[in-house]
Amino acid sequence: MSQIKNNLKCLLLCAGVFVSSGFAKDVAYKITMIDVGAGLSAVLEIPNSTDPQSPYYILYDFGTRNADFKFMKALIKPKRNEFGETVRTIDLAVASHTDQDHIDQEKNVFRDFEVKAILRTGYHKGKYEFDKIKKMLQTQLAQNMIDKEEYFELLRQNLNVFKPTKTWEEGNEAIGREIVESGCIDLNLRHFDENGMDFSCGADGVLEKTYGNNISIKMVAGFSEPPYEDENLAQSESLNGASIALLVGVEDNRGTLGNKFLFTGDTVGRHEGSSDNSPPIAGERYMIEKYSSLIKNLSGLQLAHHGSDDASSKAFLELANPQYTLISAGHKHNHPRVEAVNRLIAAMIKNDRCQDENRCKEYVFRTDRDDQEDFGIESALGASHAPKGKDPKGDDHIEYTAYTDGSVEVSYIDIDI
Repeated sequence: MSQIKNNLKCLLLCAGVFVSSGFAKDVAYKITMIDVGAGLSAVLEIPNSTDPQSPYYILYDFGTRNADFKFMKALIKPKRNEFGETVRTIDLAVASHTDQDHIDQEKNVFRDFEVKAILRTGYHKGKYEFDKIKKMLQTQLAQNMIDKEEYFELLRQNLNVFKPTKTWEEGNEAIGREIVESGCIDLNLRHFDENGMDFSCGADGVLEKTYGNNISIKMVAGFSEPPYEDENLAQSESLNGASIALLVGVEDNRGTLGNKFLFTGDTVGRHEGSSDNSPPIAGERYMIEKYSSLIKNLSGLQLAHHGSDDASSKAFLELANPQYTLISAGHKHNHPRVEAVNRLIAAMIKNDRCQDENRCKEYVFRTDRDDQEDFGIESALGASHAPKGKDPKGDDHIEYTAYTDGSVEVSYIDIDI
């Protein structure tokens, strides 16, 4: 526990030391959301004061295809390591959770990049659900509702249902090799505390704040098991609800964190189809209850779960109050959903971020832009594209640049590969 804390503190302190040398303007940090279609991958770039040609890179999720990996290689420039070798280095890789559309390129990243540290949930895909089934069967066995033969047969059947995917196993093996061969630090939340909740490294209950030139990186959610036992989460809600949420911001000389961007992964905040006024659940509930002062009034937000209806609760969006929202979506799952984006726009209008729906849409960027244009806009941005959307992957990358003066610029860009 203490070793993980010390390693993480060192890692974040190193990543936080920079000035804006090497950038045309006074850049605090830059995020590039790669257009991976139905998935997520983003590169956070932080300037380095001691070596302007060697910025620090943080990778949030790994994308879905080989093409996504090529975009990562184009964004993460090679630099010389301590042995004089030219390598592409990732200072911190974050696997928000274990869904395939977030970790598919894990094996390639750990093969071709030098990864200094990996932050992951430790959530064994299927293990939580299997353990619940096992506990229920043990109760039935103790009450003579089933016999031993039935018990072991049902265990075998459920073990096959909840076994890890090939993608998860390949990624896990790649991480293990990097740990052994290159000394990659494994920041596995399951090792912080067995109950999966008390995973913090700092006195304030989040990952250690970095000072340097005032860049702060905080983990405000992330679990090795679902955080609440009273919510009756479905299997997909349990898995997505474990997502690591990472807050990036600039701290001023009074200790106030500003120009904040929040990565949410597939964080869950509501049961799909529930009332807009339903209380938030899972990761969004956790952030509201634990870190409301940190996550309020964001400059930028990655809309959770690609704009699914089981995320972006009304209470969460009204508190987060993002100026800009980035959506990594693709037509495979018909994201973003009308209901989720309508809640976002309603929160923006309520908080005076914009005056009307047409104005609000100018502050929302999505990686399936052509689907939005081709199939019309209902309730401003609120229309999900048609199920057979034609927007290609890899053409709507989003660049989000936060400046030291507190301003932000967001635009669509091309990435040459």
